[in-house]
Amino acid sequence: MTEATAESRIRRPGAGATESGSSLRHEILRLAWPAVAEQLLGTLSQMVDMLLVGPLGPVAVAAVGLSTQPLWALMGPFAGLATGLGALVARSVGGGDPEEACAATRQGFWLGTVLSLLMGLAVGLGAEVVLRWMGGQPDVIPVGAAYLAALSPGLAALFWGLVMGGALRAAGDTRTPFVVSAGVNVLNLVLAWGLIYGHLGLPALGLMGAGVATSIARTLGAAVLFVALVRGRNGLSLDLNRLWRIDLALMRRIVNVSVPAAVDRVAGSLAYVVYVRLISTLGTVAVAAHIVAVTVEQVSWMVGTGLTTAAATLVGQSLGARQPDRAHRVVRESLLLGALFILPVTVWFLGFPGPFVRLFNGDAQVVALAIASLRVAALGEVPMIACIVLQGALAGAGDTRVLAAISLTGGWVVRLGFAALFLFAFGWGVPGAWAASVLDWLVRLVLELIRFRGGRWRELDV
Repeated sequence: MTEATAESRIRRPGAGATESGSSLRHEILRLAWPAVAEQLLGTLSQMVDMLLVGPLGPVAVAAVGLSTQPLWALMGPFAGLATGLGALVARSVGGGDPEEACAATRQGFWLGTVLSLLMGLAVGLGAEVVLRWMGGQPDVIPVGAAYLAALSPGLAALFWGLVMGGALRAAGDTRTPFVVSAGVNVLNLVLAWGLIYGHLGLPALGLMGAGVATSIARTLGAAVLFVALVRGRNGLSLDLNRLWRIDLALMRRIVNVSVPAAVDRVAGSLAYVVYVRLISTLGTVAVAAHIVAVTVEQVSWMVGTGLTTAAATLVGQSLGARQPDRAHRVVRESLLLGALFILPVTVWFLGFPGPFVRLFNGDAQVVALAIASLRVAALGEVPMIACIVLQGALAGAGDTRVLAAISLTGGWVVRLGFAALFLFAFGWGVPGAWAASVLDWLVRLVLELIRFRGGRWRELDV
């Protein structure tokens, strides 16, 4: 599909008859559910992956754990780039300008390609350095280094796909990234089973087989995503005849929005690492209880991911169509949907979290601490989901500098400051650390509401 023919596929949001609240909620849910399903599949895949690696022994499990933890921070620049690219694409789609949407996607393609290849190469060559920095023991480092080296091509594909998937989501196509992700996860699990243990006529490579399987699956997934973009989705396409056209001015616009978003993601990931490090000073039981509680709470994050995706897309498109009032309604309806979902979760965490906690750990001390932590977390579920929606809305408007400042304040000042106070001065243990996270969400919510109600996000140029 060429950019000229793509124009007929783009419809200005809210065009025509006045849009009702129910139709807007339907549009939010249409965009949100594939993102939720994608997050769920990814979580299930990680669990099955760990089950496949578990029989290889504690060295292999430790190698995987130490290798993957820093990768969350490495994803920050790509999540930021996806945010910046998505803001421009959404504005262009909303404004009925397929030429600029496709041009922005081309520039995002090159930014994502170069950055992902450099990052994948750095991880592959610096695998041992990463493991030593994470405190890997001598028996873990060579095994983990081989795993990371095998994983690095797949990391480059994952990072590139994160950027290009952001462009598709901003154009209103959340299904294609979901379908590609589902295929990648299924293929990864089949190949990992074969390459780790030598099934399906494949060689038994042990832990390195898991890395090879992931790289193959993710590379094929990136190839499918590329083909989808070339063929065109929701009016967005990569015209191969124009792919080599570099527009430095448009790249700068993408980077201007992306850099603060990347700083936000990287700083947030590092703050969480420090947060867990503080909890780890309480011992193994405390860390286990925290991990179990986080695992149970992931259900909130999955829905939050869907709502923030929908809010970012629809706010950006509405502002591009010069319909700021519609953008405001999008946020209001997203907050309502978030509340309808999160209130039963709050009751669940307060009233009967025990049966779900025991699914992940049977130790009485771990269970008791995890239950207490989830009951504290229940107090922060409503502000958390509201924060996630507002983050998506402000990011979709391109207001990433303010978001970065709010996240740095919440994560590094409030959460870490109060966690240290509650843990070491008050002796409140793991529930105290979770109380600090509740305060973090409350402070972020107040700051985001002030910014949102101020209305400056309506007038930003991206």
